Amino acid sequence: MLFVEVILVLLGISLCLSEEDSQKTPFFRKDYKYFKEFNAFYKVHSLGKNWSDALTTCQNEGAELIVPSTKEEFDKILEYSQQYFLWIGAHDIFSEGVFITTQGKPLSEFYLKWKQGEPNNVNNNENCLIMEKKGYTDLPCTHIRKYVCKRSTFNLTQNEICETYDLDYTYSSDTDRCYKIHTTPLTWNQAFTSCISEESSLVTINSDAEAKILTKMFAQHPEKSLKGNFNKAEIHIGFNDLLSEGIYLSIDGMSLKESGYDNWSSGQPDNYQGKEHCGSMFRDGTLNDIECSARAMFVCEKTLTTMQNTPLKLSTLSKLPDEQ
Repeated sequence: MLFVEVILVLLGISLCLSEEDSQKTPFFRKDYKYFKEFNAFYKVHSLGKNWSDALTTCQNEGAELIVPSTKEEFDKILEYSQQYFLWIGAHDIFSEGVFITTQGKPLSEFYLKWKQGEPNNVNNNENCLIMEKKGYTDLPCTHIRKYVCKRSTFNLTQNEICETYDLDYTYSSDTDRCYKIHTTPLTWNQAFTSCISEESSLVTINSDAEAKILTKMFAQHPEKSLKGNFNKAEIHIGFNDLLSEGIYLSIDGMSLKESGYDNWSSGQPDNYQGKEHCGSMFRDGTLNDIECSARAMFVCEKTLTTMQNTPLKLSTLSKLPDEQ
């Protein structure tokens, strides 16, 4: 009898915990707002961009350029953004008059409300869409407009210890930080922007221990395993002398010595041909100056808001909240 009572108590605790988990607000990013009625997160970008750059920004943030699914969502986004004209993630770039979303779905599967007289493809140059109170309008994709990014909770991953949705970030107890190596090569400036879009920063080396972490990460991608024409011997690091020639500062404004690591490779920095103003690290952990336009792999790092001393927690929301 006692055994049965213990089992019932444990089942009761399990049910309570399950109920708490189901009611817990999912996490995506700190700069996105969650709307429970749409099971999604949203972010208003008040700095206008052309359609392609707006799309790229949303994708870099792990989201998508919004296409309202319902009239309720359409109205809510206009109210939330307090904007009159917003890019949406739909176009007819592939075939004139055939409007699809950036996921390749017909726009007709979503909320569809054309402004009177639209689409009209003025000068045969209007292939991207904006939303306004009166409906959708086609415009040249090069126009500058504000936009909203959206991330559904469906299949949303949770990397709790690294405080992100991105499972590619891994935690190091040596530095109490999380790291992600990007194997798609970018320029230094693009790498800097890419890390910012992930709510992290282009890595700055603060100790010998951190240098070892990076060299181990880099070693997992030998030069022979990398395809494409780019610098495979170095990774971009968060320092430069762009503000003052020869004075190398980390992206947070400190000298390399103040940052805790200034182990230059022999003969470096040399500002070869007067073109090297950005920072990199060789596979042996030593530093180098590199052309900012050079394409290379890079590492983003996350400084956590709380100290961590628990095992890595990873989970996936494979169902919509109302299905759990």
